[in-house]
Amino acid sequence: MKLFLIFIIIYIIFSVVNCDFIGEPSTSTNKVKISLDSDVKAKEVLALNTSQIYVSSTNLTNEFFACYIPISDSLWSQYLKATQEDNTILYGSVWFPMIATSVSQPATYNGIVTITGKNMKTFLPSDRSFIQNSNELPLSSINVLSNTQITAKVLPGAGKFTLKVEDDCILKTENQVGTVATFTVQYQSPIIQTVSQSENILNINGLNFGPSSGFLNLKIDGVAVDNSLVTISATHNMISFDVTKYVQTTKSIVIDLSVGGNSIAAPYTAQIKPYITTMNSVPTKGGNLTIVGQFLNTKKQDGVTASTVEVLVNNNIKCNSPFNPVAGDNTMMVCQLQAGDGEDLPVKVTIDTISNDIVNSPKFTYGIPKITSVRYDAATDKVVVEGESVGTPGKTTNVLFNNLTISSTTSDYDSISFQAPHTTLNGMVQLVISDKRKSGLSMVKFIPMLKSISTSPTVGGVVTIQGPYLSTRSFEGEIQEITIHDKNQPTLVFKDCFDSASIKSTVDGSAILCTVSPGVGKDYKVEAILEGAVSQNNVSFSYLPPTLSQSKQNVTKGNVYGDNLGPVGTKVSVVFNNQTIDGVVNSESIIEFEIPPLDKSGSLYVIVASQNSNSTTIDIIPNIGGFSAVETKGGIVSVYGGFFYHTDSSVISVKVGDLQCTNAKVVGGENRIIECELPAGTGKGKDIKVTIDNLEVVNPNAIKFQYAAPTVIDYTSVNRDGGQVTLQGTSFGIPLSVKIGDRVCEDALLVDTTMIECTLPKWDIDEDDVPTLPLDIYVECDSLSSTTNMFVYKSKSNRVKWLVPAIVVPVVVGSATIAAVSYILYKKKQKVKEFQLKLSPSTKPTPHANNPSINITA
Repeated sequence: MKLFLIFIIIYIIFSVVNCDFIGEPSTSTNKVKISLDSDVKAKEVLALNTSQIYVSSTNLTNEFFACYIPISDSLWSQYLKATQEDNTILYGSVWFPMIATSVSQPATYNGIVTITGKNMKTFLPSDRSFIQNSNELPLSSINVLSNTQITAKVLPGAGKFTLKVEDDCILKTENQVGTVATFTVQYQSPIIQTVSQSENILNINGLNFGPSSGFLNLKIDGVAVDNSLVTISATHNMISFDVTKYVQTTKSIVIDLSVGGNSIAAPYTAQIKPYITTMNSVPTKGGNLTIVGQFLNTKKQDGVTASTVEVLVNNNIKCNSPFNPVAGDNTMMVCQLQAGDGEDLPVKVTIDTISNDIVNSPKFTYGIPKITSVRYDAATDKVVVEGESVGTPGKTTNVLFNNLTISSTTSDYDSISFQAPHTTLNGMVQLVISDKRKSGLSMVKFIPMLKSISTSPTVGGVVTIQGPYLSTRSFEGEIQEITIHDKNQPTLVFKDCFDSASIKSTVDGSAILCTVSPGVGKDYKVEAILEGAVSQNNVSFSYLPPTLSQSKQNVTKGNVYGDNLGPVGTKVSVVFNNQTIDGVVNSESIIEFEIPPLDKSGSLYVIVASQNSNSTTIDIIPNIGGFSAVETKGGIVSVYGGFFYHTDSSVISVKVGDLQCTNAKVVGGENRIIECELPAGTGKGKDIKVTIDNLEVVNPNAIKFQYAAPTVIDYTSVNRDGGQVTLQGTSFGIPLSVKIGDRVCEDALLVDTTMIECTLPKWDIDEDDVPTLPLDIYVECDSLSSTTNMFVYKSKSNRVKWLVPAIVVPVVVGSATIAAVSYILYKKKQKVKEFQLKLSPSTKPTPHANNPSINITA
């Protein structure tokens, strides 16, 4: 487009310099005439913008001066400076109108309009305005390239717009409005460069698609696209919309487009390709591959005609018989993938010769391992892992187990086995094909095996149990339930089991420590149960056998000393002089048994729960073990013991303290009792000395003889006034003391060994305080005593409260007193006779001392 110069305006600032245009603009002789006012004496006129001197001082001889400047491409509007003879400065300007020969088409985004012509420069750019429609463009968007070319960055848009160029330095008169030029400019036409897909979204990539969908006229296979469904990128280079509204299958389509009335050069042909978003992993043995995405049709757009479909994994593994599970739903395709292996493999889906974008499609990975069960096979001593894709025939699978990596090769897709160290613990198993192909974690529980159990003392203690897969904790440190027992022996208990790093197993396996209960015996069949898994075998457990250190006689019993005899109360067998005798453990280190009464010294050993001890010997000698009680009046004494070996002519002597016990003899057929007649006496702590044929019998327990303690059988009572009390009983003697309740019965007198008399003081407290319940009668005779709770005070009649005839009362009272006294004396005589009869010397002595029939009273 050309803009022709219509006129030249000389804009004079101070009317210093006048410039006229001479000639026609089209001629090459065009010049600009510069003249000065008649009163200006200029030495020099020059252009400030270029410093070009148009008039020199040599030319200023006349009073009036005019000069002519040729018009050329390099000439442009500028300021002029006139220097007078007195060196004062005056300013003016010269302006040349812009002449345009062409205007370019801008892009719809960041578009640039280029104006080509003449006189593009101006002495003050801010005085020139560019207006797009009604919007003034910023000064920064204008770029004056040269005096022949200028550019302007225009606003985004589409279609056509008006561009005005105005110059404010123009002298505006009624015939001069100041507009330099007005252009009608058209944006560039749209260009489609490529078409791509993102699932169901079709992206048309190119240029000049305009600022909004309102400028579009877009058609797919001749069908107009709803502009409300379309989005345009901010840079006008991409159109996006859901293409499935217009196309549902893989096919070629024709795109027609115009923007703001500007059409693309020609319709654009594109392909709707199969699009994959996700797919499942298929076991290495093969299986159904499900592909999810868009345009995965097995029938053409008409829904009837079958499409030609091929699915390849890694370009060589076929996925056969593809189909759409839901008719008409082309977002899912299923096919039967053949066996294989690998990861990040490309998947190519070709439908009617059109294939998906392989590079940008998801990759397929075979056989992500899936564990369905993990078990320990005791028969093979291996861990068996079952599931899907746990291995590929001929290839190695790494098993991660308790921080160990164990490599294993299998011939099966669905199972793999490996040998775990016997020291390992229950823990988690994970299968690793590669960094991307790992199974989840699964717990493996081993079946423990027992190899050995150490012996234990019979008192119990800590034992070491060894064997593969034994532990009280899992690999993660969790406490495991473990039971060690003989299921047929509930009294055999192993408890408080724990692992110990300080114990090194002497077998191929682990070691744990447990505390075993006290017991005896051997060859218990012990099994282990770990987290419910019963051990594959049982092992024999035994307590240590008994060991004897010595044997001693204790009167009629034998005491066997040693270790591992069993808990207290254990029944054992003592083999003595070839006889088997029952024994019992009465402490941790002593067995007691009854020595046969006629046996003599010999060897012995013990059997504790089928375990024999070593042998030891025991010496048998006569022993004193106890005696029978005798009242203070004297009588027959039985000295108990054992092994009183004698003959008919043996001389037997028994001495108790200073008293000789006469007529001593061995009675019974077991040599265990000597009887003799002991004189009357009292007290306790008296030595017993027995000799047989002048050989003193041993008294191993230093038994001392004592007479029978006193006993009270009956008494006479008194009232609160006190008086004489008579006690009747047995084994009374001196020295003597009596107490009734907490009161001393004074002047105690021993009448004989069956009777005591004493005086009970008057009850001098309030009459109402006289005890009504039985009181204790305490009798002590020569340090032997007894207490009997039986004494009760007599009651006393109330005093007379009124006067009675003086004669009647004495007579009645006197008569009654005589009768009462007579009756009491009679009764006393009768009771004495009865007690004497009961306590006659023929009474059998009471057994005493260390014998089942002996009773010691202190």
